[in-house]
Amino acid sequence: MPLAGLKYKKLIGKLQTENYFQTPADVIVFRKGNLAVAVKGDTKETIASSTDHAETIQAAIDHLEKGKIIIHNGEYQLSSGINITKGHVIIEGVSKGSVTLKAVASISRVISIDKPDHSAIGDIILKNLVIYGYNKTGTGIYTRNLWYSVFEDLEIAYCNHGIETYADSANERGGHVTVSRVHSHLNAGDGLHLYRVNSWYLEHVVASNNKGNGIYAIWVQSLKGTHVFTSTNEQNGVRLDNCQVIDIVGLEASANTLYGVYIRGGGGATYDVRLTSIYIEASGYHGIRIEASDGDIKGIRLIAPEIVKNNRVGVYIIGDGYTVEDVKIIGGRIVNNSQAGDGQYAGVYIDGVNGGKSRSIFIYGTTIGNVPELGNMYQKGIQAVNDSDYIHIIGCPFKNAKTPLISLVGVNNVVKNNEGYATENSGTATISAGSTSVTVEHGLASTPSKVIVTPIGDPGDRWWVANVGSSSFEIHVATAPSADIKFYWTAEV
Repeated sequence: MPLAGLKYKKLIGKLQTENYFQTPADVIVFRKGNLAVAVKGDTKETIASSTDHAETIQAAIDHLEKGKIIIHNGEYQLSSGINITKGHVIIEGVSKGSVTLKAVASISRVISIDKPDHSAIGDIILKNLVIYGYNKTGTGIYTRNLWYSVFEDLEIAYCNHGIETYADSANERGGHVTVSRVHSHLNAGDGLHLYRVNSWYLEHVVASNNKGNGIYAIWVQSLKGTHVFTSTNEQNGVRLDNCQVIDIVGLEASANTLYGVYIRGGGGATYDVRLTSIYIEASGYHGIRIEASDGDIKGIRLIAPEIVKNNRVGVYIIGDGYTVEDVKIIGGRIVNNSQAGDGQYAGVYIDGVNGGKSRSIFIYGTTIGNVPELGNMYQKGIQAVNDSDYIHIIGCPFKNAKTPLISLVGVNNVVKNNEGYATENSGTATISAGSTSVTVEHGLASTPSKVIVTPIGDPGDRWWVANVGSSSFEIHVATAPSADIKFYWTAEV
């Protein structure tokens, strides 16, 4: 029976697949005692009946030219994998969480979506399924050159990778796949392992308690997401290697062993990564690590981030042999990090080593430091070392940060209008009659590089500035005046 139709519409930068069926299913699979039975949806004629449940489900798929399979409640024990080798196939559990496909032997892939010749395959929907691997071996769902498909309301556990993708070349990237309300956890590898795909969309995805990464994307172009949650993974919450055009809103990464987010240029360039309204907490090392170690990184945007209580640095940026440039952190808070040691680590740390550079780093309106309600107040401010320049820190409130609040190297840095870190000040000072000097408290965050004084009226002799320090400077006159002399002064770090 032909598929009644697939309609595509573009929504929020992705293609969603909507199905319109006039009948409930083309094939129905159900448990009967120890048997799994597949029948035709219209005539109820038996297609297959076997104690080998994988054999029955495979027979149901092979029966279709294209169409929909509904699987009824129960646990289906699989001693071999299920292979989808044609497009326009829907496999759907009758209700969310009611159908379990459980491997009972070592299977390389519980569900494989791949044509025999590995050419493009598409229009696949998997919905309302629980997929369990065998002793954390094999992949839960494997795809190769997959297009225009949907994975919805799935739980995947006890596999190697939960979902694993592959594309044979950059020109054959699978794409336009939506992963919605999927929980991939307790796997030996990554929750989602995405390789060389294009235009994938993640919404309400949870990747937790995996021995690898929550989500690992390699050579991915155009990955979008909303409400993505990763926690307690033994590597990183999210890792992006050589990825381009990444846009995730509402990412939460909590208590991952290494980094909440790891962005790497390795073997190629990573660029145009936008993470908005993200919450990164309690990482074993840094909240976010941006590392150009085998390829350049450019165009990273962290918008309204909440990066808190990570063991080391909040945001660690390093050009290691390659260049990181054009990183913007806008708004949000980077506070109460450095949980591994009082005053050891900065909120933002910028470095360039081994011929690499970190440059054009812009931090605008981001709260840096510590707030009492989050506990240990150990974090320093912003620190740049080695080959790091063109750093702009503008309009950032500094709250209870350990010193140094700001420590920069390099050239063409701009630091101004930061609450709690004064870089410019002015006022008046008076040398009293009979005196030859006055000490002025400049109120700046560090020793000023420029101090200008102007007398009001004729001081009668030479005047100069001396002993410029971290908290004050002095104004001197050569001859003690007979009346008070007032000076205007300005100082700038």
